[in-house]
Amino acid sequence: MRFCRPWVGYNYFRHTSRFIRKLIVLALKQEISTKQTESLSFKPVDFALYSFHYQPIYCLNTGDLIMYESLLRASPEVSQSIESLIVDIISGGQEDALTVFTLESVAKYLLEPRFSSVSFTINLEPAQIASDNFFKFITEFFSDNGLNKNRVIFEITERPCSALILNKMIDVVNVLNSFGFSFALDDFGTGISNFDLLSVLDVKLIKFDRSFCKKALSHKNSHNVLVLASSFKSNFECSVCLEGLETAEQINLAKRLGFCYGQGYGLGRPAPL
Repeated sequence: MRFCRPWVGYNYFRHTSRFIRKLIVLALKQEISTKQTESLSFKPVDFALYSFHYQPIYCLNTGDLIMYESLLRASPEVSQSIESLIVDIISGGQEDALTVFTLESVAKYLLEPRFSSVSFTINLEPAQIASDNFFKFITEFFSDNGLNKNRVIFEITERPCSALILNKMIDVVNVLNSFGFSFALDDFGTGISNFDLLSVLDVKLIKFDRSFCKKALSHKNSHNVLVLASSFKSNFECSVCLEGLETAEQINLAKRLGFCYGQGYGLGRPAPL
């Protein structure tokens, strides 16, 4: 298996502020020494302490395993929560490092024959997509490793961001869409994953937050919200997935309402592959 480009093998993105990124590019071209970049006071995330678990997503009509969602998990010795880690990564300008680590982690499964019949979803923060390097990362990584872009969906997380990042992310997503890459809105109904964003993006999948199904069995309005959500598959010409399915009743409700896919502990927990 080849994880080709020099920027992958070198761990090109250990330091990813704009200034340091330029220095590392120069170092790779041997125009400055790598010691000059390492002497600067940055605290990169040690990604050796992290890995991905994969939660299955099933077709509710057939019961077939359709895809896995890639979920970042920490080693037992790490006390920091994943949510806090992501915030630190983004605020520390290390979003590119997270992108590369995620791509490398998932790519090996895309190349394994035993997973040839399933797709993978990859969570991406708005700041990752808005990075100046993101388009190049994605197009070159898929091309250089012979990866099938049709087997990957990039999930845009709901995390709030600045208008500058949001607008740049929208531009990048629309360009990558034109190159055949697919995107999803994660946890729709929370944060930036809302109608405003849906109105300017063409997405392949909308995943509805688990909060929508918790009260749907006993509250009329909550039930009606799910009825509306299930109609998105025809109104927006995309697939719809209900997250947080934990009980047989919730799974059956999602089936009755016509959701394409289901995800949750009642169907399968995240685990290493």
